[in-house]
Amino acid sequence: MKVLVDEQLEGMVILLRSAGFEIVSVKDTYPGEADEKLVLIAQKEGLVFVTEDTRAADVARFHNVARAL
Repeated sequence: MKVLVDEQLEGMVILLRSAGFEIVSVKDTYPGEADEKLVLIAQKEGLVFVTEDTRAADVARFHNVARAL
C-alpha cells in the first residue's frame, strides 16, 4: 500500500516503512503544498493520504476521496 503522510505526522514515516508500507512524505516531496493539491496528488497517484489536518480532510471529502477513521 502506498501512503502519503502529511507533515504533522512525519514521525510515523519510519514506523510505516518498517511495517512494509511504501511512503511518500509530504515534508520531503511536497513541502508547503496546499491541502487541495495534496488531495488531488493522492487521488491521481492512488495514495492513501494520512493526515490529522481537519481542513485537508474536508477538502478530501469535497473531492470524494475521504474515508473517516
